[in-house]
Amino acid sequence: MSVDYYPLKVSRKVREAEDSFSFYFSVPKEHEGLFQYRPAQFLTFQFEIEGQKLVRSYSVASSPFLNEPLRTTVKRVSGGVVSNYMIDHIKEGDTVLSQIPLGEFYKPPKSLKPGHYILFAAGIGITPLFSIIKTVLDSSDLDKITLIYSNRTPESIIYKKELKEWQDKHKDRFFIHPVFSKTEGRLDKPKLTQLLTRETLKDSLFYLCGPKDYMNMVSEFLTENQVQKDQISTEDFKVVPIRGPKPDENSVFFTASVFEEGEPEELKALIDGEEVTIPLNREKSLLEQLLDKGYDAPFSCTSGTCMTCMAKLKEGKTFQLEEGILDEENIQNLEILTCQSYPLSRKVIIDYEDL
Repeated sequence: MSVDYYPLKVSRKVREAEDSFSFYFSVPKEHEGLFQYRPAQFLTFQFEIEGQKLVRSYSVASSPFLNEPLRTTVKRVSGGVVSNYMIDHIKEGDTVLSQIPLGEFYKPPKSLKPGHYILFAAGIGITPLFSIIKTVLDSSDLDKITLIYSNRTPESIIYKKELKEWQDKHKDRFFIHPVFSKTEGRLDKPKLTQLLTRETLKDSLFYLCGPKDYMNMVSEFLTENQVQKDQISTEDFKVVPIRGPKPDENSVFFTASVFEEGEPEELKALIDGEEVTIPLNREKSLLEQLLDKGYDAPFSCTSGTCMTCMAKLKEGKTFQLEEGILDEENIQNLEILTCQSYPLSRKVIIDYEDL
């Protein structure tokens, strides 16, 4: 399964906050159909920096229903090679390479009845939620949105002016509760108890985007207050790899007809007709280990929400922590998501082409 990248021209570059910039993109006419997108999807960019190909995904902040240009926002991260490169070197008029928009974060409501969306954003996590805010407020006169937005200081707020404009325009339907960790401390369960009533929690839809610990805390609070799992949607803005996971009762195992027990030592992969061999360990996913060695294995989200990194297990034994978006046919055919797959045998052989 090969991955195609398409040229996007940077039409605007705008500073949003202290170390955050929005990039607006124009799409070539011949590719406009490919870049029709849904709210809160993401773009996956490829850059060549100091001779190394690097791929990163960034959420879309624009709304497809407002005839807005594609827009994503990047925050400078200490040690972040791609984020620093984009902020320091990419300028208006430059061309970047991107995959088509992907992602299933936003789910259109199943009911036509007026709804209440409660959005939790921490820092740059506001990016896909801003797409949802504009979409919901523009497409309905009845739906309400409550945004609980955590930042270090007021100066850290991304989209500050635009959020106020949307709030002023929809005073009765859009409510913002800022939380500033420098003066108030971080958002925690006691603060959430003060902000949200049981009645509000009962029937609302919840969207969470921010650091893993932040989303875990909010998710725990919601489930402890009888919010159903299908009411909660979470999105990782930055994927934090899980080191050395162990299978549990939710794990899915894949066993080829040939495998050798033992500590993982070798991974062979067929990528775009080329067979590559690298050392193998238990600590990282198969995809991570290929990328670490500089191989251009196909992937996009790295969180198991798309099938771009799928490969056929030819030899060996692997597991995924959960089946994710795989169906029974994928599992029977030994079609694995390499971004979520970890080795359980001495040698693993995978094929990205035989799907």
